[in-house]
Amino acid sequence: MSSQKIIRTSGLLATIFVAQLASADPTFYDLFKTHAYNQTSNSSPIDPSFYYSGSRIFTTVDGEVTSAHLTAPSGGTDRDLTGSNPTIAQPTYASEATMDAETPAGDYLFTINDGGAFDGATGSLTLPESTYADAVPYLTGTSFDALQNATAGNSIAVTWNSFTPVANANFNLVFFTVFDQTAGTFIFDQIYNDGAPGDTIDGSGLIAGHSYSYNLFFDPRYEVTHAGLGDATSIAGFDSVTFGDFRVAAVPEPATFLLLSPAFLLLRRRR
Repeated sequence: MSSQKIIRTSGLLATIFVAQLASADPTFYDLFKTHAYNQTSNSSPIDPSFYYSGSRIFTTVDGEVTSAHLTAPSGGTDRDLTGSNPTIAQPTYASEATMDAETPAGDYLFTINDGGAFDGATGSLTLPESTYADAVPYLTGTSFDALQNATAGNSIAVTWNSFTPVANANFNLVFFTVFDQTAGTFIFDQIYNDGAPGDTIDGSGLIAGHSYSYNLFFDPRYEVTHAGLGDATSIAGFDSVTFGDFRVAAVPEPATFLLLSPAFLLLRRRR
């Protein structure tokens, strides 16, 4: 599975901050580093498949900010952010050492290049030393197998493990998402406080013949020291995410049922 299939969602969390800071615009910007694991059985993965870091700017209206620049501390690597709500950069790395070298702890500066009234606006945040969850997230029990055997229209209960809350983090969150790769839409996107044991995927989103991916994030988050971009909230995060794929079996065509029926087999024998 490529890194492009990991879609780091925080739609609900961003909405929460927007609701709290309705007068702020932009509303929310962040910087995060991630260990990414691939689950291929009911067992927990052991080593990350790759690593990535990300920086984002959220606004109250799509299209308000479409280009920005991130200036890293000395020794780090600057980035260009593109897109709209969020405006984002998300490079991937083969090793944690490379990620840490390009995204070190320290002070970062966001500068909006294309943002209408916000052109030239800046916001800073301080990235602390990395503190990840003490457990690799994964679907527990037989949840992985249950997804591999998904059938159209049938809900699936999944469970996952937990991590010890990081004492100095402002939030210790769990994200669980399911993305329909065929349709290009989320069918499940929820945030929980750490300790939630699992949830149920509504079968209405499971469509015959469609391919899906899931992401389970363990996410200690910090509201960090910042300045600029109005009243926007700034967040630093150190994520562990485990991803996996599954497919809902296609329903056989009526002609296929005929080919497999005993009566049709008997006709073939007689011929």
